[in-house]
Amino acid sequence: MFFFFVGGLEQQARQVLQSAAGRCIACGSRADLVEYEKVLKLFFVPVWRWPGKQPSMYCDNCNLFFPQSLSPPPPPPEKEVVKEAALRCQFCDRGVDPAFRSDKESKAGAFFMATLVMWSISVFFEILFNKRSELIPILLGFVFFQSANVAVRKLVSRDPLFVNTCVSLIHSSITSASVVIILLNQWRKSGVDKMFEHSELVDVTWPWAYQALCFSCGYFAYDQLDMLLYGLYSGWIPSILVHHLVLLVCFTLALYRKVTINYLILTLICELHSIFLHVRKVRRMAGVRDARTKIVKAEWVLNWLAFIFARFISHILITIKLIGDAPKFKNGVELPLALSGMAGMNLLNIFLGIDLFSAYRRETKPKKDHHNHHE
Repeated sequence: MFFFFVGGLEQQARQVLQSAAGRCIACGSRADLVEYEKVLKLFFVPVWRWPGKQPSMYCDNCNLFFPQSLSPPPPPPEKEVVKEAALRCQFCDRGVDPAFRSDKESKAGAFFMATLVMWSISVFFEILFNKRSELIPILLGFVFFQSANVAVRKLVSRDPLFVNTCVSLIHSSITSASVVIILLNQWRKSGVDKMFEHSELVDVTWPWAYQALCFSCGYFAYDQLDMLLYGLYSGWIPSILVHHLVLLVCFTLALYRKVTINYLILTLICELHSIFLHVRKVRRMAGVRDARTKIVKAEWVLNWLAFIFARFISHILITIKLIGDAPKFKNGVELPLALSGMAGMNLLNIFLGIDLFSAYRRETKPKKDHHNHHE
């Protein structure tokens, strides 16, 4: 099993100075004026933090930081109709492209685009010259999710972040359903004891597991391209782009060598939780943010249940299985990579849980304060 976890430099909001102080230059949603800090992460774990030089605008919908000088005025009340203000340069008063990015972010985008092109060449080479027709589902996955992107863009909304999130929701739904079906089918055929034997997980591939992993690999290629084309990332070393690149490399290496496919399928059970992460994002972009409503309460309950059982506990069990089967691995790098990979995933889950709890507090606290004020 191949996992590689590296580092990244991110920006995180530390304190809100003024709510709804402007609008996002990417998606047009309300943006807050915040004090922020820069966070250096290794294996997705924060190891160093330092404050930003001056306050910045922050969009909670697309997690974008941008200078206050570029922000349009805050949106008017819903019943008031006003003409949308254009972005203007503070020096020459010319219009500013909403897709404006810093030079370092542009270089990062160019780097990840180059790696995506090289990955694509590798896949096409394997299919065309090495006659690896079993890899064709990678292309089918890419085409399917790109088609879904076009459909959502034409029928629902042209907001790049909304479209990207909707397609991600489709992927999580399809992948989680596929994984559950694969596991139930194998459980029915061979039973729990046999299906989780070391040789079964490492050397054997369950029916449709290879195709499901290929299809998911095609999604990550699509999503990487979509984020690069529409600038749906931030920071000098965007963690989301690093994450997708790592998954593409890991999945593709496993698919090329046809090993540990079943282990990778087990890790994808976490997509059950990703469904609710994407649902929350779509719900907030749709303007449904009142944590007192039944639908939001139900969503949070399902979100936490899926996080605990489909992500946190499942990955811990996979780690325990790896440790128990360590003597059965052949000499090589597979076991160290698998253990380090699962260690990274478990750490990521811990910090995701912390972020999820913080999001829950942010979403519920204003409403509680508002309720107490009226009492």
